[in-house]
Amino acid sequence: MNIHDILKNIPDKFQHSTTTSHKFKIDLFEFFNKEEFKNKECVEWGSNLGYTTRVLSFLFKNVTGFNKFEVDKAEAFNADRPNVKYYGQDIYNTTLPINQGDIFLVDAEHTYHAVIEDTSRSLEFKSNGKKYFIYDDYGAYPDIKKAIDDLIEYNKIEIIKKIGYSPEENFTRTLYDYEGVICMEKWTNL
Repeated sequence: MNIHDILKNIPDKFQHSTTTSHKFKIDLFEFFNKEEFKNKECVEWGSNLGYTTRVLSFLFKNVTGFNKFEVDKAEAFNADRPNVKYYGQDIYNTTLPINQGDIFLVDAEHTYHAVIEDTSRSLEFKSNGKKYFIYDDYGAYPDIKKAIDDLIEYNKIEIIKKIGYSPEENFTRTLYDYEGVICMEKWTNL
């Protein structure tokens, strides 16, 4: 299935402000739509109504979404996607039911500390190789951008692609950098 067919029934950010833009989803799809990612496990911190989850489900073997509220709506939206599983829980104050993942979409709480915690937790998960991180709202929230930039400075991750809208384009809010970024875990030899 191609990305434009997948997006036909998914609202764009201009119609539903809490999802990622179609441009973000297209860039995401084009980056990960490769054979090397087909058997990977994806974890989505902050799955919301399941719109981005749907795109992820066409890219990876399994997608596990976590969201504090409205999990039933996300489950209904992706009921035809057998490789998607949701958990309705507060990821910051509960024990997680999984500890395996290769690709992590970080889009839960939009604070500096939450982004650091989501990334640190993900780095501790078991994986078959280097982990990838997809961050939404990189250019929209200064706290999110600072958290990611600090993780880069501390050699935890590195940006490999900026995705979505750029600051020069018309968006739903002012962007200080790109809407999102794809990063990879950085392994250092000490």
